[in-house]
Amino acid sequence: MYRRLVLKLSGQAIAGSSEFGFSSDRLTHLANEVIALRATGVQRAVELDADALLVAKNGADGVYDADPNTSPTATRFDHLTYQEVIDRGLGVMDQSAFILARDHRLPLHVFDIDQTGAASTIATGNHLGTLIN
Repeated sequence: MYRRLVLKLSGQAIAGSSEFGFSSDRLTHLANEVIALRATGVQRAVELDADALLVAKNGADGVYDADPNTSPTATRFDHLTYQEVIDRGLGVMDQSAFILARDHRLPLHVFDIDQTGAASTIATGNHLGTLIN
């Protein structure tokens, strides 16, 4: 199995049967393929009996009640239960991956990958970002 993959999409792949531009049906299909790949991270963590899954975000230091880029009053959660995420409709990750994590009681640590030392801070048992369990 590959640890990291890069998916390069050609213009023809995005255009589908069109001569130029893009096909919305084709983009939907490609997005679903990428989502299916993302869910495998949770599946691997479950198979490895991991203690937790680190969910690295780019520019988001946790889970918020609103988009912090557009809502100045957005509040970051330190801790949420799986059910609170579902009840509030928070888009933490792909829903099927999230449900798999919940069903296997896999804690999720959502953090900003750009913060230096963030992953090691969480790995050593210190709180950072949002913990979902």
